[in-house]
Amino acid sequence: MKINKMRFGAIACVLLLFGLSQNVSAQTINIGLLTEGSTSQAVNNITFFVSEHPEYTWDNVSSNAALNAMSVADLIATYDILVVPWQISSTADLDWDTRILPFIAAGGGVLWEDPTNVSDGDLSASGVGLVTSNIYPGIGTGDISLVSPFDSNGAIGWYHIHYGITGHNIDWFPFSTDINGGIHGVGGEFGEGRMLIGVSDNLYHPNMSSTGAAEVGAYNLLVNEIFWLRTGSVDGEDPAPPADVHIPVPTLSQWSFILLFALLAFVGVTRLRRTRN
Repeated sequence: MKINKMRFGAIACVLLLFGLSQNVSAQTINIGLLTEGSTSQAVNNITFFVSEHPEYTWDNVSSNAALNAMSVADLIATYDILVVPWQISSTADLDWDTRILPFIAAGGGVLWEDPTNVSDGDLSASGVGLVTSNIYPGIGTGDISLVSPFDSNGAIGWYHIHYGITGHNIDWFPFSTDINGGIHGVGGEFGEGRMLIGVSDNLYHPNMSSTGAAEVGAYNLLVNEIFWLRTGSVDGEDPAPPADVHIPVPTLSQWSFILLFALLAFVGVTRLRRTRN
C-alpha cells in the first residue's frame, strides 16, 4: 500500500516539532533544605514556596553524613540553592573555603540562618564577623528595616534572633538593619553565585502559609531572598541558562519556519513531477 508523500511529510514535521518542544522544556530549579536537627516550620515554608512557584523543586537533605559525602561537584550538579535554617545539627560540613565558596562561585545560592554551624567556625573565613549570641538589646520586629531591594513586594523583617553580625568586609552588603545601626543580614556575590546570611530565623518560626501580616511579610522576604539568590533580582527574572544546558539552534520558531518551507517545497516538487508525467 502506497503512503501519500504529502501526508507522510506532514506527519514527520509534526513529530519533529514535538521532539524539539520537549528539548526546550523549562529547567527546574532545585532547593536543598538541610533538616537534620530541629527545623520547626522550615519544611512547611519551603513546601509552600514551591507550591506557589512550580518552576522550583526541593529535596529534604535529612542526613548530614550523606551531605558531607557529596563532593562540591556533586552539590553543584544536584542543587541550585542550599538552605541552612536554624537550628540544624553541627555535624554538617559547611566549611567556607572548601565547600560553600566553591559551590557559590560555580553558580549556586546559599540562604543561611543557622548559628549552630557558625559556632564550629564554618564561616570564619567568609569575611563576615559572626558571634553566637543576640547582640541587639531592646530591638523588636518593628525596629528592623530591610534594605532595598529586599523590602520590595511587601516583605518585612522577622525578629527572633540567636546569633549576631558584628561587621563584614567589602565583599558583603547589609540587607537587613535595625534602628540602632545593627546589621541583621548580609548578602554577597561570588563568581557566578550569591549568598545571604540572616540572623533572624525567618524560616523556623513563622507559618508562611497563614494570612497574618507578620507571616505574609516573612514569606515575601523568603520569596525575595530565593529569587535574588537565583537571579540577582527580587523580581525573579529568569537567569541565563547554565553553559551545560543544550538549547537547540535554530530556535523552535525558526525550526517551524524551516520545516514549513521544506514541506511546501516538497509538495511543489511532487506536483511538478505529476505535471510532467
